[in-house]
Amino acid sequence: MSETVSSQEDTATLPCETIVHRAALRQNCIDLDMSKITSAAFIRRPGVDTDGLSVDQAFYRSADTFAATFKRCRAVVSLHIGRIRTLGLDVKRDSPPDLNNPSHASIVGIPYREDDPEEAERLASALARQSRISWQE
Repeated sequence: MSETVSSQEDTATLPCETIVHRAALRQNCIDLDMSKITSAAFIRRPGVDTDGLSVDQAFYRSADTFAATFKRCRAVVSLHIGRIRTLGLDVKRDSPPDLNNPSHASIVGIPYREDDPEEAERLASALARQSRISWQE
């Protein structure tokens, strides 16, 4: 039985060289004057981000195609999983994969702001610095 769990964990882990996209849906997630993403895009919301922060594996679809899946998307940023891991975080694909959205994955290891405000902001700011805008409205 532990072999099954281990193999499920292995298949959920994405390679370091994988690029993922994160959608910035709210106005406070992007600084239009500086053309950069803010830490607000990487703060976990209770009741919404239960498995971690949602990302999309870039090899499945382009940033503009990903942005089009939302009613209103302010920007899409790209992140490199290897760099995310340097922060002590990880990115896991859904296991089992959602057949309606096989490109979905989650950045795991970020605490909720309510549980650890300093660490949540430190990690969110670091992810914002690592991210690059791939698409903007």
